[in-house]
Amino acid sequence: MTEAPLTVREATEGDAELLLAWRNDPGTRRWSRAGEVVALEDHMRWLEGVLASPDRLLFVAEEGGPVGTVRFDVVEGESVGTWEVSITVAPGSRGRGLAGRVLAAGERELRGLRSARRVLATVHEDNVASLALFGRAGYAVTPEPGPFRVLAKSLENA
Repeated sequence: MTEAPLTVREATEGDAELLLAWRNDPGTRRWSRAGEVVALEDHMRWLEGVLASPDRLLFVAEEGGPVGTVRFDVVEGESVGTWEVSITVAPGSRGRGLAGRVLAAGERELRGLRSARRVLATVHEDNVASLALFGRAGYAVTPEPGPFRVLAKSLENA
């Protein structure tokens, strides 16, 4: 039996509860810059702002059903066309090798919808799986101090 192809679609307010459950999962929070549990009201305000902003793109990855998210935010103070990526694989979909496919699908959508030249990923220095994921995807570590590593990838020749 052939698996459904992995696709991404723009998130909607109808995804709010699912996205919040993934956001509040302990495995997700462990590596997040903001590790606290988020209340539904706060999440709804955040989601409404993300969906309304031209400087943010939030996609839901699906493979026969939702399996994760990938978000891109314009990075202020960087060169034009620089975005930061954030990726989450749904707790029930982890360990299936989906993260690289979710990231690649998100990058394709970003390039198709916006003038993106460079993508940054901020990853906790102890998050070996994410560091390896971004390394395999062509991101290089930049010399930023602190507990989070910033990796960069040029999309201009990708």
